[in-house]
Amino acid sequence: MNNLPDCILTGCYFNSPLESKFVRGDLHKLGDCYIVTANTVATNNADWIYGHPPASDMVVSAIQSAYFERRGVIVFTTKVAEFNKRAEEYLTKWRFPTPTV
Repeated sequence: MNNLPDCILTGCYFNSPLESKFVRGDLHKLGDCYIVTANTVATNNADWIYGHPPASDMVVSAIQSAYFERRGVIVFTTKVAEFNKRAEEYLTKWRFPTPTV
């Protein structure tokens, strides 16, 4: 297991399907955790959008909304992560394997 932090997706969407909301940010991996930085300069918080993210973009979701968010920093384990097809293809291309659930 790589314990060094990696920025693996920039400009992706984090989706909370149970709450029907999403936010744009950058996805980082550290050990068995993912971290999304989605804080804005204006508010220092996440600018959540209600609805569903565009399917044509890279999207990562947390199953059952099992994540922690504070000031636009979202943390969840790799075990609850789901990636849409576009994000999976991108990560596979750059050799960042996505976990299987």
